Amino acid sequence: MSRMTTPTLARFPSEILLIIASYLHVPGLNALLQTCQRFHWLFDALLYQLGRKCISVPGAGTPLIWAVQKQRTSVLKRLLKGDEWPSDKCNGTTALHEAVLCDNLEALKILLDAGADPRVKDAGKESALAEAAGNKKEDAVRLLLNRHMDLQPWTEFESWWERALTRAVVDSNESICRLLLEETESAHRSTTNSNRSEIVNGILHFVAGWYGDCGIIRLLCAYGADPSRSSAGSRTLLHPTAHNGHVDAVKLALEYGVDPTVRNNDGLTALHLAAGDGHVDVIGVLIDAGVPVDIPGERGLTPLLFAALGRQDAAARRLLDAGADACARNESGFNALDLTIPMSPPPALIDLLLKAGTDASPPPEEIRMTPLHWAARTGQFQIIRLLCDAGVEVDRADQRGRTALHLAVREGHTDSVEVLLQAGADAFALDERGRTPLVVATKAENKTMVDLLLRPPWVYEAGGSKEIDAEVEDSKNE
Repeated sequence: MSRMTTPTLARFPSEILLIIASYLHVPGLNALLQTCQRFHWLFDALLYQLGRKCISVPGAGTPLIWAVQKQRTSVLKRLLKGDEWPSDKCNGTTALHEAVLCDNLEALKILLDAGADPRVKDAGKESALAEAAGNKKEDAVRLLLNRHMDLQPWTEFESWWERALTRAVVDSNESICRLLLEETESAHRSTTNSNRSEIVNGILHFVAGWYGDCGIIRLLCAYGADPSRSSAGSRTLLHPTAHNGHVDAVKLALEYGVDPTVRNNDGLTALHLAAGDGHVDVIGVLIDAGVPVDIPGERGLTPLLFAALGRQDAAARRLLDAGADACARNESGFNALDLTIPMSPPPALIDLLLKAGTDASPPPEEIRMTPLHWAARTGQFQIIRLLCDAGVEVDRADQRGRTALHLAVREGHTDSVEVLLQAGADAFALDERGRTPLVVATKAENKTMVDLLLRPPWVYEAGGSKEIDAEVEDSKNE
């Protein structure tokens, strides 16, 4: 019989049967079924006789799934009696999955005894075991675990077990994690081809470390996970815990003796990761543990430079308070201001770095875009004001002869142009092609920008165009 196309089903099982009857067009069957609504035993019998012939009933799933969900054990047993295991997958789930999710342990036992394959996956590519582990169904985990190991050797079961353990770790379910580890230990030891230790180690570093549950971390370490090294390289437990700001887990990793100066595969220490994500408390723990505040990372990045890249003003303040070098530069010669201003940082971070002594200009021999160029290009007028107040060379040219004013005009950032003009920027400075900011504005047909650039210098020297305009407007009102 093909899948039924009835768009909507009524809520009660008796009405499901009536729809089936109308679909079959059997004379007198409707009346019989209406009578059956009053008799529970006859309803079960008819569901057995009719339901097994349908692949699925829209809105109810297969008869097996319906029986599991409604906890109709008698129907379930009749559906399974004396025949081969029926196809019960419908709408991406199976009766076995539904038995787990409905916490119907009796149905789960019946299905397994009838030959249900626990290796079948649902639409989310999850086995019933993984669903049980991720939904705190400890008794179901135990049943499915035993059935899995009856069906296949440990080496074939490892991938199923790994997924279930991962789900339990993500859910921070220590009791199910312990069950999965304890119940499979003997099976693992019976083979020489097991990858169990690598699996546990990977879950420690890439799952447990990410979520930072100290109980789970202790449990995995007790079963062979190494907090000092992951199977994927030089990553330690400190890297994911620091990256995600898990202070207690960071302290636990240090108690296990993990070296806090180890670089991960990206060349970064735990202090770099904590700084880049603004985890001030973790920064304090690592510095107290003896990590040098200016420990170099990949390409000469210090934690302060990494905090600047992450636009983390609180982390930068904590590092500077601990003695970080505000003038540090990476291997390419960029300091914290060079790295953070293109990322549109909060003005508070720029103010902090300037007051700490970070140089706002590259060395004289270097011809490139300065922090002021980047701020002008990206329209960060508040930061332009901070840089100008700090005394940067406002008309310094980049590698193409452009000043910050050229870039602000080209990008149409009116507020930035006003701040630069207030700081004394030359509206007639020439770039490598002999163009002034005024020429750039004229070619762009930006009349507002042209008017700004043609205002006499005394307007800006008196405190800025906005203030002058306000004074003129007030005088008109008088």
